[in-house]
Amino acid sequence: MATLSSTTAWTRKIIKLVSIGAGAILAVILLYRIAVFVKQQITPPPPPTVAFGKLPEIAFPQNQTDEILSYSIDTITGALPVFPDRANVYKTIAAAPELLALNNAIQKVSGAGFEGPYTQTSETLYEWNTTDTSALPKKMVFNIFSSDFNVTSPFLSDSKVLSANNLPNETAAVSTAQDFLSGMSSLPQDVDREKTQVSLFSIKNGMLAPSTSLSNTQVIEVSFFQRDLNGLSVVYPDAKASTMNVFVAGGDRGPQVVQADFFHQNIASESATYPIMTSQEAFDRLKNGEIYIASYDGQNKKISINEVFLAYYLSGEAQEFVLPVVVFQGNNGFTAYTTAVKDDWIQK
Repeated sequence: MATLSSTTAWTRKIIKLVSIGAGAILAVILLYRIAVFVKQQITPPPPPTVAFGKLPEIAFPQNQTDEILSYSIDTITGALPVFPDRANVYKTIAAAPELLALNNAIQKVSGAGFEGPYTQTSETLYEWNTTDTSALPKKMVFNIFSSDFNVTSPFLSDSKVLSANNLPNETAAVSTAQDFLSGMSSLPQDVDREKTQVSLFSIKNGMLAPSTSLSNTQVIEVSFFQRDLNGLSVVYPDAKASTMNVFVAGGDRGPQVVQADFFHQNIASESATYPIMTSQEAFDRLKNGEIYIASYDGQNKKISINEVFLAYYLSGEAQEFVLPVVVFQGNNGFTAYTTAVKDDWIQK
């Protein structure tokens, strides 16, 4: 039978062996990191490929405010993040003309209830109107090559929409919007359904106004977002929505789509790496007003920046390349973007 003293001795030996083993593992990890660091100093990584040459400047829309704002850093760490020295730039896949484009478009729009005669307004754009005289009249403008479209209707003055009869809740509104796009075979495969957002609106003086709860809501906007690209999120001109939006309201027969703005760009797998600016350089641009303000509630001119990160920007117009941007977020609903690629590689 083991004595107390022998048990204690064995315990000490085990603890000593475990400590030695842990120390050896830590030493190996430390030596490995030192070796990697030395190797990088001797043989630094190759420079960015910049295979696409100089890139077109991002055509940001007009700022959401003309106010002169001041900025301070209020991140969790109290400092700006450290970005990598490069990021991928991707090409987009341009829509190509097809002989059967019009036939395909006719099938797509019929899935949304637009049947009957159409009107050609340009080489690529065609218009359809609903034919059900007992329902809210709607018009669809459809690009037969890119499959982008807009749906409009006089819903802002429609008594059935204003009464909010059969208005769905947020979850049902998302389902209605998804069914609408699926019926047109227009729900893109690169949409991340977990990122879908809803915004509630009431109608005041013939205009949409944000509402605070479903009880005083008459229209629900459903926005669809593309999935992350190379680990970075995709952002759009409107910081609170995407370029793929469906507006759902109530009606006599149940929920209905009263407006839709759909613009989607396919992103190719082809990419090239480009040098990007530091977060400090991007912040200097922000302070100098050389940045696009995508949202601002206009309550306070002193903006505390609490989030700074890289993302990819997709505009509401066709673009040849998808570039990374630096995103700044702060109080008062503030969001701003600036191109992340260094100026040397941007066409001016």
